[in-house]
Amino acid sequence: MKNNQHKKRSISSHFYKINRFVYIAIFINCLSFAQDKKASEIYYTPNGMFDNVIDNHGNAFKLSEIEIAKSQSTETGKTILNSQSFTSGIFELYFENGSGMETVGNSVHDQRRAIILQAFLDISNFINTPLKNAGNTNKVKIWIRSPVGVGLQVNIGSTSSAYYSFPTLSSGINNQGIDIGGILDNEIWKTIHTGVDSYANTVLPIVNTNIADGFYHGWACFNFSGTVNWNLDYNKYNSATAYPVNYIDLYSTVIHEITHVLGFNSLINYYGNSAFYNNPGNYYTRYDKNLKTSSDVPLIINSPLTGGQMYGFNYNSAVSGPVLYPSCTVFPPEFNGNSGTFNCLTSLKYVGNVTVPVYTPSCFEKGSLSHFEDACYNGNSNDQYFMMSDKASSLFAKRTLTSEERQVLCDIGYSVGGTFGNTSNFTYKDYGAATCAGVTIGGVNDGFLNGVYAYQGNTGTNIIVDGILNNDYTSGLSSNLSFEFVQDVYDPDAIISGITPTSFTFKSYVPGVHVLRYVPFDNITGQRGNITYIYVNVFNNCSNFTQSNLVKNGNFEEHNYAPSYTSQIYKSCGWQCTSYFPSPDYFNSDSTYPHVSIPSNIFGTQADKVPGNHAYAGMYISRNRPNLLQNVYSESLKTELTGSLQPNTKYQLSFDVSIADNHQFNAIKFQAFITDTNLELTTGGIIPNANITSDKVFLTNPNFSGTSSLTEWETITFTFTTGNNPNLKYLYIGGLNNVQFQNNNGPDVYYFIDNVSLVPFSQLGLSESNFENDDVEIFPNPTNSIVNIKNSKSSIKSIELYDTAGRILKAEKVNKKEIQIDISNYQIGTYLIKIITSNGDVVKKIIKY
Repeated sequence: MKNNQHKKRSISSHFYKINRFVYIAIFINCLSFAQDKKASEIYYTPNGMFDNVIDNHGNAFKLSEIEIAKSQSTETGKTILNSQSFTSGIFELYFENGSGMETVGNSVHDQRRAIILQAFLDISNFINTPLKNAGNTNKVKIWIRSPVGVGLQVNIGSTSSAYYSFPTLSSGINNQGIDIGGILDNEIWKTIHTGVDSYANTVLPIVNTNIADGFYHGWACFNFSGTVNWNLDYNKYNSATAYPVNYIDLYSTVIHEITHVLGFNSLINYYGNSAFYNNPGNYYTRYDKNLKTSSDVPLIINSPLTGGQMYGFNYNSAVSGPVLYPSCTVFPPEFNGNSGTFNCLTSLKYVGNVTVPVYTPSCFEKGSLSHFEDACYNGNSNDQYFMMSDKASSLFAKRTLTSEERQVLCDIGYSVGGTFGNTSNFTYKDYGAATCAGVTIGGVNDGFLNGVYAYQGNTGTNIIVDGILNNDYTSGLSSNLSFEFVQDVYDPDAIISGITPTSFTFKSYVPGVHVLRYVPFDNITGQRGNITYIYVNVFNNCSNFTQSNLVKNGNFEEHNYAPSYTSQIYKSCGWQCTSYFPSPDYFNSDSTYPHVSIPSNIFGTQADKVPGNHAYAGMYISRNRPNLLQNVYSESLKTELTGSLQPNTKYQLSFDVSIADNHQFNAIKFQAFITDTNLELTTGGIIPNANITSDKVFLTNPNFSGTSSLTEWETITFTFTTGNNPNLKYLYIGGLNNVQFQNNNGPDVYYFIDNVSLVPFSQLGLSESNFENDDVEIFPNPTNSIVNIKNSKSSIKSIELYDTAGRILKAEKVNKKEIQIDISNYQIGTYLIKIITSNGDVVKKIIKY
């Protein structure tokens, strides 16, 4: 709220410009926003689709920008509250440096802060919520911002917003115009109604960073460094108590801003679309559903048959004339300020369980629809009745909501009491009404169980999705809780069938992490909760296996879809990322996008090692990431083997790496890990020490894979013997634990990786050996037909050709120093040639393409 000369910038503030959103909706596994692999950025959600939040003004923020800071600082011996929080009922407030309330011991700061905390406490006491249940420690977290931090103009007294989390930009497969808009509840509304942190299961506890306090649900700013004069005295509230004229009451302003962030706000812009407008659809608020023209025509409507009560709302085409800017003569028909103009004949109105005129100036003003018009209601003077009027009163303090405004909170879903405040602060009001029930349903996002995807399966197979209502809140009987309108947000061809009151079947032929949405409802009262989301992970299963290689699609050739951007390893069948973030890349010459093509791509130029092949993976490894485990960001690879390794058996793992042109000035020692658990990590790709136990296989290359692999592929080979664990079947490759960098102060590094092979070490003693023996030459390698074998020092007595399982395919006695063999009739893959000479035996690996 602000002084009587200027309109406050709350909710859809004038000083903020509304940004239009254009959705490029997509599928990706792991994460899409690592598009340019910026070392400075950390991402938090699968698909990155929830990595942005939006405030009421249409401003987008990364989760990293609203993460609750934990660092502390001091100034002249006084505590600075940039990290310390204050609890006020169900709220937890964090005071930013520069907020004018951050210094404990400063009497003015302390007085302001006490008023802020009291206002939030009074609202907390007013609201009924499962957050107050015994044992519930969750809080609604509010960031008290500095005016400089939000760019608040000096003549603006206050502004605020809740955050909105919903699927946003990503990359990959276009969503083909699916309307994914609807009625959007903010993070404060969802946390209060469910008693659960609203970021649960989309951000928390998926992400594991060193910052444990989570993310803010909303923010508010009160300008103590501008031109507004503030009344901080509870005892001065009207002319009889010497209220200072042309001052603005701080307590009243805080209540006004809290009411906005609870959901007393509109997202409608002057053209009728949402402030979050995007190609697939519009998002509006519950408050918007009750806005009508002066002739009772709803501003937004949907088709109940296809959208129920929560989906598919758009501006009503039956609304005639410029009702949002009734007498504006400029274009765009928008005024960047507060004109204070009104015409009661053309005023829009709020029609819920109470009917109230809405502030409708001549030209549309951002935030205008979020306020009521006193002058058109029951003979009141302008700005002198409603708490939620478009201007604050400079004559007295409006410290409580009117009965009409209380009813709006009930209409949009809150259960509030019949009294407010306390007499000692002159904030008490008895509404003479019983507690209203509000909406008693709240949805909590689904898709994770004990850190892994709860719903996953192969493309084209039925995936049973059940139990989604188990964590949703209802104050009634759980048996009355049901769901409706399950929809895949981005795949129009996904099949949803077999719907029961508690489950449904999902099938898609598109690999990657899918986001579904549904609406929980009470089938007795008909109340609808918030739009709720579900993750379903669809694997890109392989159809062709090399008989001896335990690694599916080790050469990355098999794919159903060519990559369309970075971070799409899931498009190579059988491969996944180790963590919810980050994601390795997939390169294929079938791609029409040059960033992920072969041989040239965004990271450099590298041909496939095997002539005729045209695919490989890529991984980025970055050091000095303080919010990640071991301070490392590692785009490691994961795959499930075709079968478990046999106990007490010798195996050989090999793969080729090549350092990228654009990231060649550091190196790591590659690692591999084979375990019995499908780890879906929250650690930025690093495997925690607790998971690396003696019954698993953990391998580290003794050498750095550096610039020697810049122009040539380097083959890394591990030979190992399993222990007694019979269930080792998940392979991880990359920088996995305590990653060794060649230069700890150097830059990040990027590798291409290809031709991953894991085979039994032959019972005949076969393995690729004698790498230092320059006597025996084999060329060309790879080959598709003829292999030349030459020994410069002694005669070749015989040769034997084996597959990687140790089965002999061919044997020939020669007694020559040079020989040719033809392998054109054998399948593509890896083979071992044993060369028996007068000086001993040598085994070499040959690749057939």
